Amino acid sequence: MPHSLRALPRRLAPVLGAALKVRYGAAALDALASFQVFAEAHRLEFAPAAHDQADPRDLAAALQDAKLPDGAPTRALVVGAHDGRTLAVVSHLTGRRLSGVVVDDWRGDEAEEALFLRNVARLDLSALSLRRGASTTILPSLLEEEARFDLILMQSTLRGWGALADLCFSAALLNLGGVLLAGEALVQTPSSKAVVDRFHQAFGWALELGTFGHWRRLVKIAEIPA
Repeated sequence: MPHSLRALPRRLAPVLGAALKVRYGAAALDALASFQVFAEAHRLEFAPAAHDQADPRDLAAALQDAKLPDGAPTRALVVGAHDGRTLAVVSHLTGRRLSGVVVDDWRGDEAEEALFLRNVARLDLSALSLRRGASTTILPSLLEEEARFDLILMQSTLRGWGALADLCFSAALLNLGGVLLAGEALVQTPSSKAVVDRFHQAFGWALELGTFGHWRRLVKIAEIPA
């Protein structure tokens, strides 16, 4: 599917636009166009494969009624930064200053890491600290440091016990009322989707679950004891 209605023949654009409004709603469709303008204005660069995984329409729907705290910068944890597209979309959609932690090792993909660093610099997200390494090691250390976050974005490529461990530690790191968005590998394959479902079955009394395209949203409504 083209990423812009402007790329379509004039006769087809209204038809596709109407179909997108049915699926995403007018506000979410506007998010796609506004992010394209935002990305061009900030000279952001993304890997082609990142577009479907961080669709502004899905993220706009997931964040539409999220109750993030007012005032101070939003404390965010990003697990799996990739080229920074999801972080850029969330920064644009929320219109908030973000502080917090980014966790990734890029699995030796120097080109993707370079894109991320360049995009973060162009967005002036200097309040985010970068921790290179495995999330299964870094998230427990954040818990020991008593770190807490209002918004957690998980784009982990883990599919086994590591994915479940990341969800458990992320839920513990989430403030009450905070939002955890799990995407990419955690949603796109049946086995990975089942990890999120099993996790929610165990802690559904503390976390509300919703599905928004490629993303699953967990909202923390009660503290989870250790």
